[in-house]
Formats: sequence, structure tokens, C-alpha cells
Amino acid sequence: MNLLLDVGNSYLKWCSHEELRNGEIFREAYGADIGVWLDRCWQNIEQPASVWISSVAGEKVDAEVSRWIRHNWLIESEFVVSRRAQAGVVNGYRQPEQLGVDRWMALLAGRAISHQPCLIVDCGTATTIDAMDAEGRHLGGLIIPGLEMMKESLLGCTAILEPEDAESIDFVATDTASAILSGGINATKSLINEMRDRLSKKLDQPVLSLLTGGAAGQLLGGVLMPKRHEPNLVLNGVAIVAGLRDNA
Repeated sequence: MNLLLDVGNSYLKWCSHEELRNGEIFREAYGADIGVWLDRCWQNIEQPASVWISSVAGEKVDAEVSRWIRHNWLIESEFVVSRRAQAGVVNGYRQPEQLGVDRWMALLAGRAISHQPCLIVDCGTATTIDAMDAEGRHLGGLIIPGLEMMKESLLGCTAILEPEDAESIDFVATDTASAILSGGINATKSLINEMRDRLSKKLDQPVLSLLTGGAAGQLLGGVLMPKRHEPNLVLNGVAIVAGLRDNA
């Protein structure tokens, strides 16, 4: 069994290669002591032959995860990294290693899904939007606060009190919680659609939007066609790097 991990800023997702093919993904928020968390959540996982990890959580979390795997399974973790070119994708950053590895994994998986121009939209703690042309060239991207971060920023920098749960997500709202949620959703959707239109005009081709991440479902409805919800892009990218699935 080969274990695949996507360690984000707030959540950890994991699965075996077989579970990934079947869409059986495990996702949990991890706490400050990730070693204790792993003891609780992973006590019944069978011994893997290898562990492949995409992580944006930082050196401390990476070290603790590696230590747990080494102590419990007696194997070394394989951390994937952003490269100048890999699996048919060319990194658009002048310093390729500065591109977040989660974004790089999503680009690799996006290329495996479609060879048409696309936007890779990862809706997590931050929302990232990356553009790729039909030849697999990464053209660059944007980073904005995610929906939850937008809300927390408003609450932290204004006198707005913590609102109750949103009642609706209409374009205009009649309660504070819905106004905050609708503002974040519509601002993000508008940016995705504008970037899609500009890329389509620049390339003179239709552009496919691929949405992933925990908040993708909230944004999908207002994103222009063609579009697809691909919740496991990062893990699929890890599987490509690990040689566990084709990249075409």
C-alpha cells in the first residue's frame, strides 16, 4: 500500500492509491500537536510501503509528520517539491521552488485531466488561481484570501460583531453573515471569471476551469462554463510524481 498525503495549513487529507482511484479520501483538521493527532487518527492504518507527501504546513509540521512515520512504520517520507518542469508541465515562476507545492501538484493533475488551456482554482485557506496553456506552460497565477480568511479579516479589522450563520447567499443580503459570505463568494467568482475571459481572449481558445479545495462547492455555481469540480487535484498530482498514475 502506498500512502498519499496533502498537508494544508488547516487540514490533512490522506488516502492510499487505491482509495484515491475510488474517491475514498480522508480529511481532518489537525491541531497544534500533530503527533498526538496522528496517534489518534492513524492508529488503524495498515503499514504502507511508501508515504508521499505534499505539504505547505511548514518545517515544524513536516518534521513531526516525518518523525511519526519513521517511528511507527520505519520508513522515510517522500516529500514532493515544485520543479522547473515535470510530467508535461513547465513552471512559470522565475524561481520554480517558490511556487507552492500544492499549486504545482494541482497543475500536474490538471494537465493529466485536459490538454486544453485551463485555470486551476484551489479554494482553501487561501484561494489560488493558476493559468496553464494547451502546451502545459504555467503562465502564472494569483493568490487571494480564502472565504473564511476574508470573513476573519473583516471581523478582526472592523467593529462588526461575530454574526450568526448565514441565511442565504443571494447576491445582495439582508443579514450580516449572509452579506459577508456573499461578498466573499461573489468577489472570488468574479475574479475567476475575469481571469478566464482574459486568458481565453489572449490564447483565442476556450478555457476550462478546474476547481478544487474545501470551499470549491460554494464557488462552483457562479463560475462560467466549461468547468469541473475536481476535489482531489493535489493528491492526484502526488500520485503522478510517485509514479502511481499516468500523467496523460
